[in-house]
Amino acid sequence: MDIKIKNSININGFSGPSQNYYETKERFKAILETKLNIPTVEVPSSSGDLGANDFMIDLLFQQSRSLGEISNYAAPINNPYANKLAENGLIASSNVREKSKVSASYIDSKLQGTALEGLGSAFKKAEEEHGVNALFLIGLAIHESNYGTSRIAKDKNNLFGFQAYDNSPYSSAKGFKSFDESIDTVAKYLSENYLQPDGKYFNGYSISSIGKKYATDPNWANGIENRIKKLIGM
Repeated sequence: MDIKIKNSININGFSGPSQNYYETKERFKAILETKLNIPTVEVPSSSGDLGANDFMIDLLFQQSRSLGEISNYAAPINNPYANKLAENGLIASSNVREKSKVSASYIDSKLQGTALEGLGSAFKKAEEEHGVNALFLIGLAIHESNYGTSRIAKDKNNLFGFQAYDNSPYSSAKGFKSFDESIDTVAKYLSENYLQPDGKYFNGYSISSIGKKYATDPNWANGIENRIKKLIGM
């Protein structure tokens, strides 16, 4: 018996993932970030296919029987696959020009309940536009303003003690219209003056190298790194 199939018929009857699929996948990614502290990032390949990290997320999502199952996964340190997602570090302290492997929503989850809450997008935007690692910027903001609670931060929206000189820190500190403006301005300043070979204060790309020209406190770099580690639960 001959069987004829019209070319116009979709043999598999598949028109693409449903909206519910994408919504559920986003919830899954949120669980990876907020409950397991696993950073997720979509990195498309040159062909437009899923990047390696997003492919692994999708694979895990497809294999999981329920969101509840994922919520009950062991902590990343006991989960080889989670370790694979998290390896290579969230920040390389030796080069703060490297982009962080965390999303704005991950940052927001870590800053929830603080005066810095809701600034995830601002930190990521500064990272994208000025090439300064978002987690380094957050660590710097936390260190200089105690999570946005310092007098300079409250009165002047200055999260970094920017232009707050030792002999007159409050009066000399620059005022900003918003925290977002503060983040953008300082990221741009760091990029142009500390992270370019022809920059006025260039001394290398590590947190330690920056600190030697940026701060008078000899423990500044260690303080920033410890703030970052505490933030991400390391």
